[in-house]
Amino acid sequence: MIDKAKSKGKIERWACCAIGPNLEEIANAPLRVCGRFEVAPGNWKDIVTSSIVDADGVFVETRTGSVYELGEIDPIYLEELAKNGRTYDPANPISFVDSRPPWSAREIVDRKTLN
Repeated sequence: MIDKAKSKGKIERWACCAIGPNLEEIANAPLRVCGRFEVAPGNWKDIVTSSIVDADGVFVETRTGSVYELGEIDPIYLEELAKNGRTYDPANPISFVDSRPPWSAREIVDRKTLN
């Protein structure tokens, strides 16, 4: 059970991702969340969490014990989910946590930097 009161805040334009030096290791790596996080009013930064250990509705808890709320999903990631036959449920957005992400965290961060 996630203690939602411990939430550090909301991650916007988020996607599930995995990190590794090559595709084989990425395919077997634990899932993380990457996206945009408001560290101070108007001050946003790219974030990649530690691995997800629990999900409860729109809240996730990471290996380090951090809790985050998931805001708006990254539209590119949403398209990739659909292309890969994965169903997105806004009320339970991490219901596919056992699935692999369609790309790595570095690619997501690079795309966000470019957009």
